[in-house]
Amino acid sequence: MTRFSFAALAAAIAISASAFAQTGLGWKLLDAAIPSNAPHQIHVQLVDGSGHAVAQAVTALAVRVDMGPDGMTDMTTPAKVSLGKTPGEVVVETNLYAPGRWAVILSGSVKGAPVKASLVVTAKP
Repeated sequence: MTRFSFAALAAAIAISASAFAQTGLGWKLLDAAIPSNAPHQIHVQLVDGSGHAVAQAVTALAVRVDMGPDGMTDMTTPAKVSLGKTPGEVVVETNLYAPGRWAVILSGSVKGAPVKASLVVTAKP
């Protein structure tokens, strides 16, 4: 019984350590300001806690783009996500049709751990 409990505890610690390591991942915005009312690519990168690029596979990646930072979450725009050219880079293709601040909300997982962020991009007139 003691042996089984120790093994279960060791497994729980290993899973917790793995989940903790993954929670250090986040998204970094590579484009802070882009033109409004024109199709554009917004580049973001998956980074570790020290800000270095991480080339991990992100699964179930979803994106939403809205004007929440300016109090208008109902103003949304379609967005398409694709892989970028550098490690951990993701490209969000969209058209920010109005000047102002837009939230690029990314949600996905890396090795089962959630990686989410709400990044603010300014659309310039």
